[in-house]
Amino acid sequence: MNKVIYLILFASFLLNSCSPSPEKQAQGIIDASVLFHDAERNWGDTELIKVNRVVKNYNQEAEEIPSQVFNLEFRLKPFFEAKSNWEKDSVLHRVTFDGLKVSYWMGQNEVLNESFLANKKSELESFYHDFTFPLSLDGNISSAHYQNKIQLSDNREAEIVQVELQNGQKLALFFLPENHQFIGYKRANRGEYEVINTVELQNYKGLIIPAKKEVFAADSLGNHLFLKSIITYQLTN
Repeated sequence: MNKVIYLILFASFLLNSCSPSPEKQAQGIIDASVLFHDAERNWGDTELIKVNRVVKNYNQEAEEIPSQVFNLEFRLKPFFEAKSNWEKDSVLHRVTFDGLKVSYWMGQNEVLNESFLANKKSELESFYHDFTFPLSLDGNISSAHYQNKIQLSDNREAEIVQVELQNGQKLALFFLPENHQFIGYKRANRGEYEVINTVELQNYKGLIIPAKKEVFAADSLGNHLFLKSIITYQLTN
């Protein structure tokens, strides 16, 4: 009898020791997702992306409120640079990051407030990651671990990977188990939660990237509360 118990315990030990750690499992899912979105391995040769980010906003009563169009430019080589232009109340707003310094112009007036500029830099980074995940995850993650599988509101199953980015932002990333397609993520935004879902994809020089996203106000568990915005991406280069 003792021998049987020993064999059971030994088999359990072998099974557990062969199971990947949450960290390795997370990295495996991310690597597989990058391969899905970049099957031809073109991301490493991408130097410049220009895209119009068109945002339709909604209030809690599902009424459309003023929309915005951001003209974005991301230069990836020889180092990361970013630009964003948009118009509000007939005034042109411009924010640029040259790899070292952030600049912001409102019409002909330059804004020099450091905390404001830091927020605009974070906004540029958010625009970039929102458009390029999971391709831009490599080198931008401080930690990652596999959490579990969940049933989404549309009855699809998704695997969740919790990550912390280099800038300290924490995200719950959602992947389809069957092909590791990246389909969205949950984030904290100014004390509240948002779920950003990719609902349409497009092919850009062999890269599978988002064409349309939906942003929902959510609770801490990721349950949708109401639709906040619909984002479409129109490539211009």
